[in-house]
Amino acid sequence: MGSGGYATNKAKWERMECDLIAKGKVPETLDWLERTKEWYYGHGGGLDPETGKVDCGEKLDEEIARLKFIINARERGLFRPNREKDELTYAIGTAEHGG
Repeated sequence: MGSGGYATNKAKWERMECDLIAKGKVPETLDWLERTKEWYYGHGGGLDPETGKVDCGEKLDEEIARLKFIINARERGLFRPNREKDELTYAIGTAEHGG
């Protein structure tokens, strides 16, 4: 990610989404939690510049499939995120760090 970490890259990721919106495309990440977006982009994920769909190659396929599933469940009222179990912890399969 580079020496600036999330702080430096966050503006670039936001600009990428804004550019898509300006083109009339809806970024697939638009309704994701901020920390989920940061995790996704920080692990090498991106957006297709023509469609706005997630573009992560094969390396995050399983996590993104689980993420899409749980976001759909949340939108239908079948999943209620809480402090210990939200969309990101479900998608990556790890518990929230305590402390």
